[in-house]
Amino acid sequence: MNNFHIILNHIYTKPYVEFVKENFDISKHKFCIYGRWSNENLIVDDVRLYHVNTYNIKIFFKLVRDLNKANQIIIHGLFSKIIIVLLILQPWLLKKCCWVIWGGDLYYKRNFNNIKSRFFEKLKGLSIRFFGTIVSSDIYHYNSVLKIYGTRAKYKKGNYLSPINFELLDNYLNIVKTDSTINILLGNSADDENRHEEAFAFLEKFKEEDINIICPLSYGDKEYAKKIITIGIKTFGDKFTPITELLSKVEYADKILSIVDIAIMNHNRSQAMGNIKALLYLEKKVFLQNDFLKTYFKNNDLLVYDVNKINSLTFSEFCLLNKTRMILNNKNISDLLSVTKLVRLWRCVFS
Repeated sequence: MNNFHIILNHIYTKPYVEFVKENFDISKHKFCIYGRWSNENLIVDDVRLYHVNTYNIKIFFKLVRDLNKANQIIIHGLFSKIIIVLLILQPWLLKKCCWVIWGGDLYYKRNFNNIKSRFFEKLKGLSIRFFGTIVSSDIYHYNSVLKIYGTRAKYKKGNYLSPINFELLDNYLNIVKTDSTINILLGNSADDENRHEEAFAFLEKFKEEDINIICPLSYGDKEYAKKIITIGIKTFGDKFTPITELLSKVEYADKILSIVDIAIMNHNRSQAMGNIKALLYLEKKVFLQNDFLKTYFKNNDLLVYDVNKINSLTFSEFCLLNKTRMILNNKNISDLLSVTKLVRLWRCVFS
Protein backbone atom coordinates (compact mmCIF):
# COMPACT_ATOMS: atom_id res chain seq x y z
CA MET A 1 0.00 0.00 0.00
CA ASN A 2 1.48 3.35 -1.06
CA ASN A 3 -0.90 5.97 0.37
CA PHE A 4 -3.06 5.56 3.46
CA HIS A 5 -5.60 8.38 3.79
CA ILE A 6 -7.10 9.39 7.13
CA ILE A 7 -10.00 11.72 6.48
CA LEU A 8 -12.92 13.22 8.37
CA ASN A 9 -16.40 12.43 7.02
CA HIS A 10 -17.21 15.77 5.39
CA ILE A 11 -18.84 17.25 2.30
CA TYR A 12 -15.51 16.93 0.47
CA THR A 13 -14.79 13.33 1.46
CA LYS A 14 -16.71 11.22 -1.06
CA PRO A 15 -15.95 13.55 -4.03
CA TYR A 16 -12.26 13.33 -3.10
CA VAL A 17 -12.30 9.52 -2.91
CA GLU A 18 -14.03 9.40 -6.30
CA PHE A 19 -11.51 11.89 -7.71
CA VAL A 20 -8.61 9.65 -6.63
CA LYS A 21 -10.32 6.59 -8.09
CA GLU A 22 -10.98 8.27 -11.44
CA ASN A 23 -7.54 9.79 -11.90
CA PHE A 24 -5.02 7.50 -10.17
CA ASP A 25 -4.27 3.83 -9.58
CA ILE A 26 -6.77 3.20 -6.80
CA SER A 27 -5.01 -0.03 -5.77
CA LYS A 28 -2.27 2.17 -4.30
CA HIS A 29 -4.70 3.99 -2.00
CA LYS A 30 -6.65 3.04 1.10
CA PHE A 31 -9.01 5.27 3.08
CA CYS A 32 -9.82 5.38 6.78
CA ILE A 33 -12.84 7.57 7.57
CA TYR A 34 -13.65 8.93 11.02
CA GLY A 35 -16.61 10.94 12.28
CA ARG A 36 -20.26 10.23 11.53
CA TRP A 37 -20.71 7.26 9.23
CA SER A 38 -23.23 6.42 6.52
CA ASN A 39 -22.63 3.57 4.09
CA GLU A 40 -24.99 5.13 1.56
CA ASN A 41 -23.02 8.36 1.55
CA LEU A 42 -19.48 7.05 1.57
CA ILE A 43 -19.10 3.61 0.00
CA VAL A 44 -17.38 3.83 -3.40
CA ASP A 45 -17.12 0.71 -5.57
CA ASP A 46 -13.67 -0.90 -5.86
CA VAL A 47 -12.16 1.37 -3.19
CA ARG A 48 -10.56 0.03 0.00
CA LEU A 49 -12.30 2.11 2.64
CA TYR A 50 -13.40 1.60 6.22
CA HIS A 51 -14.74 3.56 9.16
CA VAL A 52 -12.55 3.73 12.25
CA ASN A 53 -14.26 3.15 15.57
CA THR A 54 -11.90 3.14 18.55
CA TYR A 55 -14.41 1.08 20.53
CA ASN A 56 -13.97 -1.76 18.03
CA ILE A 57 -10.69 -3.45 18.96
CA LYS A 58 -10.44 -5.28 15.64
CA ILE A 59 -10.78 -2.03 13.66
CA PHE A 60 -8.39 -0.26 16.02
CA PHE A 61 -5.62 -2.82 15.40
CA LYS A 62 -6.38 -2.72 11.68
CA LEU A 63 -5.73 1.04 11.80
CA VAL A 64 -2.40 0.52 13.61
CA ARG A 65 -1.38 -2.09 11.04
CA ASP A 66 -2.28 0.15 8.09
CA LEU A 67 -0.38 3.10 9.57
CA ASN A 68 2.75 0.95 9.67
CA LYS A 69 2.31 -0.66 6.25
CA ALA A 70 1.77 2.60 4.36
CA ASN A 71 4.55 4.33 2.44
CA GLN A 72 2.81 7.64 3.12
CA ILE A 73 0.13 8.56 5.66
CA ILE A 74 -2.01 11.39 4.31
CA ILE A 75 -3.94 13.12 7.10
CA HIS A 76 -6.74 15.22 5.65
CA GLY A 77 -7.41 17.68 8.46
CA LEU A 78 -5.56 17.15 11.75
CA PHE A 79 -8.58 16.97 14.06
CA SER A 80 -8.51 13.46 15.57
CA LYS A 81 -6.95 13.20 19.04
CA ILE A 82 -6.77 9.41 18.66
CA ILE A 83 -4.66 9.72 15.51
CA ILE A 84 -2.35 12.23 17.19
CA VAL A 85 -1.83 9.90 20.17
CA LEU A 86 -1.17 6.89 17.89
CA LEU A 87 1.45 8.85 15.97
CA ILE A 88 3.19 10.08 19.12
CA LEU A 89 3.29 6.51 20.48
CA GLN A 90 4.85 5.37 17.17
CA PRO A 91 7.30 8.19 16.40
CA TRP A 92 8.83 6.30 13.46
CA LEU A 93 5.58 7.04 11.59
CA LEU A 94 5.87 10.84 11.80
CA LYS A 95 8.34 11.34 8.96
CA LYS A 96 6.01 9.62 6.48
CA CYS A 97 3.01 11.73 7.52
CA CYS A 98 1.59 14.24 5.07
CA TRP A 99 -0.77 16.76 6.69
CA VAL A 100 -3.33 18.35 4.34
CA ILE A 101 -4.39 21.53 6.11
CA TRP A 102 -8.12 22.22 6.20
CA GLY A 103 -7.99 25.54 8.00
CA GLY A 104 -9.95 24.78 11.15
CA ASP A 105 -7.18 22.40 12.23
CA LEU A 106 -4.67 25.28 12.17
CA TYR A 107 -6.61 28.45 12.88
CA TYR A 108 -8.69 28.10 16.02
CA LYS A 109 -9.00 29.75 19.39
CA ARG A 110 -6.06 28.62 21.51
CA ASN A 111 -7.42 29.83 24.85
CA PHE A 112 -7.23 26.41 26.49
CA ASN A 113 -8.82 26.40 29.93
CA ASN A 114 -8.10 22.85 31.05
CA ILE A 115 -5.11 20.55 31.39
CA LYS A 116 -6.46 17.99 28.90
CA SER A 117 -6.76 20.55 26.08
CA ARG A 118 -3.29 21.94 26.75
CA PHE A 119 -1.87 18.40 26.83
CA PHE A 120 -3.33 17.47 23.42
CA GLU A 121 -2.13 20.76 21.93
CA LYS A 122 1.40 19.89 23.10
CA LEU A 123 1.13 16.44 21.50
CA LYS A 124 -0.21 17.94 18.29
CA GLY A 125 2.63 20.44 18.10
CA LEU A 126 5.21 17.73 18.76
CA SER A 127 3.85 15.52 15.98
CA ILE A 128 3.67 18.39 13.45
CA ARG A 129 7.31 19.25 14.13
CA PHE A 130 8.42 15.90 12.71
CA PHE A 131 5.95 15.47 9.83
CA GLY A 132 7.48 14.81 6.41
CA THR A 133 5.14 16.92 4.25
CA ILE A 134 2.55 19.64 4.64
CA VAL A 135 0.00 20.31 1.89
CA SER A 136 -2.19 23.37 1.51
CA SER A 137 -3.75 25.49 -1.21
CA ASP A 138 -1.24 28.27 -0.56
CA ILE A 139 2.17 28.57 1.11
CA TYR A 140 0.61 31.11 3.51
CA HIS A 141 -0.75 28.21 5.60
CA TYR A 142 2.65 26.51 5.64
CA ASN A 143 4.28 29.72 6.87
CA SER A 144 1.64 29.88 9.62
CA VAL A 145 2.63 26.35 10.69
CA LEU A 146 6.26 27.43 10.86
CA LYS A 147 5.27 30.39 13.02
CA ILE A 148 2.90 28.52 15.37
CA TYR A 149 4.57 25.11 15.71
CA GLY A 150 7.83 24.95 13.82
CA THR A 151 8.31 21.94 11.54
CA ARG A 152 10.83 20.03 9.45
CA ALA A 153 8.17 19.21 6.85
CA LYS A 154 8.52 20.24 3.22
CA TYR A 155 5.69 22.13 1.51
CA LYS A 156 3.58 20.88 -1.40
CA LYS A 157 0.60 22.55 -2.99
CA GLY A 158 -2.75 20.78 -3.12
CA ASN A 159 -6.46 21.52 -3.25
CA TYR A 160 -9.80 19.71 -3.28
CA LEU A 161 -12.46 19.47 -5.93
CA SER A 162 -14.74 22.44 -5.63
CA PRO A 163 -18.40 21.76 -4.73
CA ILE A 164 -19.30 24.69 -7.00
CA ASN A 165 -21.74 23.76 -9.76
CA PHE A 166 -20.42 25.86 -12.64
CA GLU A 167 -23.17 24.72 -15.01
CA LEU A 168 -25.71 26.08 -12.54
CA LEU A 169 -23.84 29.37 -12.12
CA ASP A 170 -23.57 29.84 -15.88
CA ASN A 171 -27.34 30.47 -15.87
CA TYR A 172 -26.73 33.66 -13.90
CA LEU A 173 -23.84 35.13 -15.88
CA ASN A 174 -24.46 38.31 -17.87
CA ILE A 175 -27.93 38.92 -16.42
CA VAL A 176 -29.00 42.49 -17.15
CA LYS A 177 -29.77 44.37 -13.91
CA THR A 178 -33.28 45.86 -14.03
CA ASP A 179 -33.27 48.01 -10.87
CA SER A 180 -30.95 50.47 -9.13
CA THR A 181 -30.75 48.73 -5.75
CA ILE A 182 -27.26 47.58 -4.78
CA ASN A 183 -27.58 44.14 -3.20
CA ILE A 184 -24.83 43.49 -0.65
CA LEU A 185 -24.15 39.96 0.60
CA LEU A 186 -22.78 40.07 4.15
CA GLY A 187 -21.15 36.95 5.60
CA ASN A 188 -22.21 33.33 5.21
CA SER A 189 -23.45 32.11 8.61
CA ALA A 190 -24.52 32.89 12.17
CA ASP A 191 -20.97 32.64 13.45
CA ASP A 192 -19.29 35.46 15.33
CA GLU A 193 -16.16 34.99 13.17
CA ASN A 194 -18.15 36.71 10.40
CA ARG A 195 -17.78 39.86 12.54
CA HIS A 196 -21.12 41.24 11.39
CA GLU A 197 -21.15 44.17 13.79
CA GLU A 198 -17.84 45.49 12.50
CA ALA A 199 -19.14 45.15 8.93
CA PHE A 200 -22.29 47.06 9.93
CA ALA A 201 -20.04 49.89 11.11
CA PHE A 202 -18.34 49.98 7.69
CA LEU A 203 -21.69 50.08 5.87
CA GLU A 204 -23.67 52.37 8.14
CA LYS A 205 -22.59 55.48 6.24
CA PHE A 206 -24.41 54.08 3.18
CA LYS A 207 -27.73 53.42 4.94
CA GLU A 208 -29.48 56.30 3.16
CA GLU A 209 -28.44 54.93 -0.23
CA ASP A 210 -30.47 52.48 -2.32
CA ILE A 211 -29.05 49.30 -0.82
CA ASN A 212 -30.25 45.91 0.36
CA ILE A 213 -28.05 43.97 2.82
CA ILE A 214 -28.59 40.22 2.47
CA CYS A 215 -27.33 38.41 5.57
CA PRO A 216 -27.36 34.56 5.61
CA LEU A 217 -27.98 33.39 9.19
CA SER A 218 -29.66 30.05 8.59
CA TYR A 219 -27.00 27.92 10.24
CA GLY A 220 -24.77 28.47 13.23
CA ASP A 221 -25.55 30.00 16.62
CA LYS A 222 -29.28 30.81 16.81
CA GLU A 223 -28.89 33.28 19.68
CA TYR A 224 -26.12 35.06 17.80
CA ALA A 225 -28.39 35.17 14.74
CA LYS A 226 -31.17 36.85 16.77
CA LYS A 227 -28.70 39.43 18.05
CA ILE A 228 -27.44 40.24 14.52
CA ILE A 229 -31.00 40.51 13.17
CA THR A 230 -31.91 42.96 15.94
CA ILE A 231 -28.86 45.14 15.30
CA GLY A 232 -29.23 44.89 11.51
CA ILE A 233 -32.86 46.03 11.53
CA LYS A 234 -32.13 48.77 14.06
CA THR A 235 -29.29 50.12 11.89
CA PHE A 236 -30.64 49.62 8.36
CA GLY A 237 -34.39 49.14 8.78
CA ASP A 238 -36.08 47.40 5.89
CA LYS A 239 -32.81 47.57 3.93
CA PHE A 240 -31.58 44.63 6.02
CA THR A 241 -32.70 41.18 4.82
CA PRO A 242 -31.75 38.27 7.12
CA ILE A 243 -31.88 34.78 5.60
CA THR A 244 -33.00 32.38 8.32
CA GLU A 245 -34.26 29.44 6.26
CA LEU A 246 -31.97 26.72 4.97
CA LEU A 247 -31.66 26.88 1.20
CA SER A 248 -30.60 24.20 -1.26
CA LYS A 249 -27.65 24.97 -3.55
CA VAL A 250 -30.05 25.77 -6.38
CA GLU A 251 -32.16 28.04 -4.18
CA TYR A 252 -29.06 29.77 -2.80
CA ALA A 253 -27.78 30.46 -6.31
CA ASP A 254 -31.19 31.57 -7.58
CA LYS A 255 -32.30 33.72 -4.63
CA ILE A 256 -28.97 35.12 -3.45
CA LEU A 257 -25.90 34.70 -5.65
CA SER A 258 -27.75 35.69 -8.81
CA ILE A 259 -28.84 39.09 -7.47
CA VAL A 260 -25.77 40.06 -5.42
CA ASP A 261 -23.75 43.03 -6.66
CA ILE A 262 -21.17 43.21 -3.87
CA ALA A 263 -20.11 40.69 -1.22
CA ILE A 264 -18.43 41.43 2.11
CA MET A 265 -16.74 38.55 3.90
CA ASN A 266 -15.38 40.05 7.11
CA HIS A 267 -14.19 36.75 8.62
CA ASN A 268 -11.09 36.73 10.77
CA ARG A 269 -9.96 33.39 9.36
CA SER A 270 -10.25 31.57 6.05
CA GLN A 271 -13.95 30.74 5.76
CA ALA A 272 -16.59 30.83 3.02
CA MET A 273 -14.03 29.86 0.37
CA GLY A 274 -16.64 28.11 -1.79
CA ASN A 275 -18.98 31.12 -1.66
CA ILE A 276 -16.18 33.53 -2.52
CA LYS A 277 -15.03 31.46 -5.51
CA ALA A 278 -18.63 31.23 -6.77
CA LEU A 279 -19.03 35.01 -6.44
CA LEU A 280 -15.78 35.66 -8.32
CA TYR A 281 -16.88 33.24 -11.04
CA LEU A 282 -20.11 35.25 -11.31
CA GLU A 283 -18.01 38.42 -11.75
CA LYS A 284 -19.16 40.00 -8.48
CA LYS A 285 -17.16 42.53 -6.46
CA VAL A 286 -15.83 40.90 -3.29
CA PHE A 287 -14.41 42.59 -0.18
CA LEU A 288 -12.34 40.44 2.21
CA GLN A 289 -10.85 40.86 5.67
CA ASN A 290 -8.73 37.76 6.20
CA ASP A 291 -5.09 38.18 5.18
CA PHE A 292 -4.72 34.61 3.93
CA LEU A 293 -7.72 34.91 1.63
CA LYS A 294 -6.54 38.22 0.21
CA THR A 295 -3.05 36.79 -0.40
CA TYR A 296 -4.39 33.54 -1.85
CA PHE A 297 -6.62 35.23 -4.40
CA LYS A 298 -3.99 37.81 -5.31
CA ASN A 299 -1.42 35.03 -5.88
CA ASN A 300 -3.89 33.41 -8.29
CA ASP A 301 -4.44 36.67 -10.22
CA LEU A 302 -7.93 37.23 -8.83
CA LEU A 303 -9.07 40.74 -7.99
CA VAL A 304 -10.55 41.14 -4.52
CA TYR A 305 -10.86 44.23 -2.32
CA ASP A 306 -9.89 45.05 1.26
CA VAL A 307 -12.82 45.48 3.66
CA ASN A 308 -10.84 48.03 5.65
CA LYS A 309 -10.75 50.38 2.65
CA ILE A 310 -14.55 50.81 2.71
CA ASN A 311 -14.19 53.56 5.31
CA SER A 312 -12.39 55.77 2.79
CA LEU A 313 -14.70 55.05 -0.17
CA THR A 314 -17.61 57.09 -1.44
CA PHE A 315 -20.73 55.13 -2.35
CA SER A 316 -19.92 55.49 -6.05
CA GLU A 317 -16.40 54.14 -5.48
CA PHE A 318 -17.78 51.32 -3.34
CA CYS A 319 -20.10 50.27 -6.16
CA LEU A 320 -17.69 50.84 -9.05
CA LEU A 321 -17.05 47.63 -10.96
CA ASN A 322 -13.99 46.91 -13.10
CA LYS A 323 -15.82 44.78 -15.65
CA THR A 324 -12.69 43.76 -17.53
CA ARG A 325 -11.08 42.41 -14.37
CA MET A 326 -14.32 40.72 -13.29
CA ILE A 327 -14.40 38.81 -16.58
CA LEU A 328 -10.78 37.81 -15.97
CA ASN A 329 -11.78 36.62 -12.48
CA ASN A 330 -14.30 34.29 -14.10
CA LYS A 331 -11.62 32.78 -16.36
CA ASN A 332 -9.01 32.48 -13.62
CA ILE A 333 -11.42 30.75 -11.21
CA SER A 334 -12.23 28.23 -13.95
CA ASP A 335 -8.52 27.56 -14.49
CA LEU A 336 -7.75 27.39 -10.77
CA LEU A 337 -10.40 24.73 -10.12
CA SER A 338 -9.88 22.64 -13.25
CA VAL A 339 -9.59 18.88 -12.72
CA THR A 340 -6.46 18.81 -14.91
CA LYS A 341 -4.67 21.16 -12.53
CA LEU A 342 -5.83 19.25 -9.45
CA VAL A 343 -4.58 15.95 -10.90
CA ARG A 344 -1.15 17.50 -11.49
CA LEU A 345 -0.97 18.79 -7.90
CA TRP A 346 -2.04 15.52 -6.28
CA ARG A 347 0.30 13.48 -8.47
CA CYS A 348 3.13 15.47 -6.89
CA VAL A 349 1.71 14.83 -3.40
CA PHE A 350 1.42 11.07 -4.00
CA SER A 351 4.91 10.70 -5.48
